Amino acid sequence: MRLLIVVQNTLGALGRIATEISTSGTNIEHVNMEDKRPGLYTTLHFTVQVASRTSLARLMRSLRRIPEVVRITRDQGLTA
Repeated sequence: MRLLIVVQNTLGALGRIATEISTSGTNIEHVNMEDKRPGLYTTLHFTVQVASRTSLARLMRSLRRIPEVVRITRDQGLTA
């Protein structure tokens, strides 16, 4: 499952997101960063391994609680 997460580009944002994913029991298979607006926002492309749709919904809800997270969506394209 691929997640696209737009975050404010602040110190420690990636670490907080990775910690939350790990805490939820989800495995991070791949991560890539893309600066759409350097210095302001960064798009994080995560490929994660989730057990169920319920687990995915719970993970996305917990990620939305992180202050730096602006938007989170599922990538409906092919998984990497």
